[in-house]
Amino acid sequence: MGISGIETNNALNSYYFSNTKRNETVNNSAKSDISDNFSESDETKKFKEIVSKYDITNISKNELDKMYQELFENKLYNPKIELVSTVYSTDAIHEPNTQPEYATVDGWTFSTDPTKKFNYLEGIKAQSDWNKENGDPNFQKFYDNNVEFVEKIRYIQLHT
Repeated sequence: MGISGIETNNALNSYYFSNTKRNETVNNSAKSDISDNFSESDETKKFKEIVSKYDITNISKNELDKMYQELFENKLYNPKIELVSTVYSTDAIHEPNTQPEYATVDGWTFSTDPTKKFNYLEGIKAQSDWNKENGDPNFQKFYDNNVEFVEKIRYIQLHT
């Protein structure tokens, strides 16, 4: 009985393949006739417009704050969800009335001068890597999400 079931199955497969059409060649010589009807959402356009004004591989804290503020005001970023993005705040790192030249947060050393440029993408990656080795594994998803968000920004900056 098992053999007849196999034979029936093979017969059905043979029947199916014998009754299918062969692939036909398509003439693609008129590529100019193909149109792209893809359109971006207003949200995507606004996101691209904002992040394209900055270079996250060479940005100051003041510029970074401005970019995130614009994203927040346009409802394209929520600091309550993306908690790790705000770690570049040195308020809790130094004593009142002192301003050290550099600070370190989760493996990322940066200048405390808010006008000095730095590579934000590399800093976020350094923090994520540091947390993998030394931090709380429960927070790693926040670090990973932040790296993904900042890499998205960088991709848009390079391709817009």
